[in-house]
Amino acid sequence: HNNQHTYNVHKTGSIINHNNVTGIPIPINVGPSIPSGSSLIQNTNESDDVLIREVIEKARALPGNDVCADCSSSDVRWVDVEHGVFICTGCSGIHRNMGFTVKNIGFGKWQLDWADKLYNTGNIKSNETLVTNIPEDIQPLTSKTSHQQKLKYIKTKYARKVTGDTATTIHAPLNVSTMRTDGHMYRWKRKAWKKYWFVLRGQSLEYYRAKTALLNNTLRLKSKPLGVIQLLLAKIEQSNTQRSGKKFFLISTPHKIHEIACKHDDEFDTWFETLSKLSTSQT
Repeated sequence: HNNQHTYNVHKTGSIINHNNVTGIPIPINVGPSIPSGSSLIQNTNESDDVLIREVIEKARALPGNDVCADCSSSDVRWVDVEHGVFICTGCSGIHRNMGFTVKNIGFGKWQLDWADKLYNTGNIKSNETLVTNIPEDIQPLTSKTSHQQKLKYIKTKYARKVTGDTATTIHAPLNVSTMRTDGHMYRWKRKAWKKYWFVLRGQSLEYYRAKTALLNNTLRLKSKPLGVIQLLLAKIEQSNTQRSGKKFFLISTPHKIHEIACKHDDEFDTWFETLSKLSTSQT
């Protein structure tokens, strides 16, 4: 084996135990220790699947990753790969419904960068940033907390997202009671208002074809967005005029200007306030 790598890849196959349905980390020999913050994804001739499984197990062995990042349940079977945290079955459904990518620890197709982010972020590091979004009147979760309380807590906690390694955060705290994370809005296209389903993920606003992407007003898991509007460098302002009887606001990015309208005034005000707080070029 090439000893210059910072990891050991076992040639016998994946080191994850697929019969382990408890989610409790299994003591295994995963090679030498790796400094926290170091990338495990390096050039290798071994299969990606074997390497990914090893990185996942190394991440699980780190402090704080043996319980759910949200409710501290030991039933840890899932990962929110966008935030790099381990979560339980109950909390995973809420993450998934919020539009985050959720993967099973032991099964399914994984990407190398997901596993690497999981190792370099983890529950403790992620919570140090995200729990600051939670007001004092919202109590911390336990494994016995009701679903409705979990829903409120998790939606509040993940309303603001750290982006990549630059730790870019929203400039003003968002009030989760007025924040919209998904819903119908209209884009002006080809001299008419076209209805789309919009999903806000961090500082990206995705839009989908409403008729084909939704099932019972819930985004289908395999739906692909028609487009993504990056809000970090966008300028958001309300138009002083109306178009075809609708008031609208403009999202101006370095590459395009998007004209957005809503069916109701309260929806318009909520979306406009939320998106304005996410933009670094507010007016």
